[in-house]
Amino acid sequence: MLKFFPSMVAASAIYLARKTLGRNAWSPTLLKYGQYTEASLQPCLQQISGLLASSSELQAAKKKYNALKFGQVSAMAISRI
Repeated sequence: MLKFFPSMVAASAIYLARKTLGRNAWSPTLLKYGQYTEASLQPCLQQISGLLASSSELQAAKKKYNALKFGQVSAMAISRI
C-alpha cells in the first residue's frame, strides 16, 4: 500500500466501508473533499479487496471482532469491487 498516498488509502477505505454497509459508495461531497473520483480509486480498491480476501490467517482478529462488544464486524460480508 506504500505506493498510494495515505489520503487515497483512506478514501478507498471509506468507499469500501460505505459499500459494505449498503450505502452510496461515493458521493459528490466525498468527491469534493477527497478530490478522488471512483475511477481514480480503482487500483487502490482492488489492492485492499485482495488483502481482505486473503486474510484467512487472521483468526484471532476475526474472533475478537466477532464479539458483541465490537458489533460483530468480522462477521459482515465484505463487498467486492
